[in-house]
Amino acid sequence: MFTKKTRVFQSINTAFLIMKIDLTDTQCQDIEVALLTAMAHTEKNSKIKVEKNPLIQRYLKTYDQIAEVRKNQKIKDSWIKALQ
Repeated sequence: MFTKKTRVFQSINTAFLIMKIDLTDTQCQDIEVALLTAMAHTEKNSKIKVEKNPLIQRYLKTYDQIAEVRKNQKIKDSWIKALQ
C-alpha cells in the first residue's frame, strides 16, 4: 500500500542527463494519465503510424519508467508493512 512518502522517479532526457525527482504516488499517476492523453491526441492528429512515431515512442518509454517505479515502490511498501 502506498503511503504519503515521496517516490523517487528517474528520467533520462535527450542529453542523457539523469534527474531524480521526488513525487507522490498521486503525482506519478497524474503524469501517467497526462502521457496517455497526449499519446491518444498525437495518434489521432498524426499521419505517422504509432509504431513509427518518435513522439509517441518517447511518451511510451516515459510511461513505462513511471509504471516500473510505481510497481517497485508498491512491492517495497508491502514488504515494509509485512515486516513491521
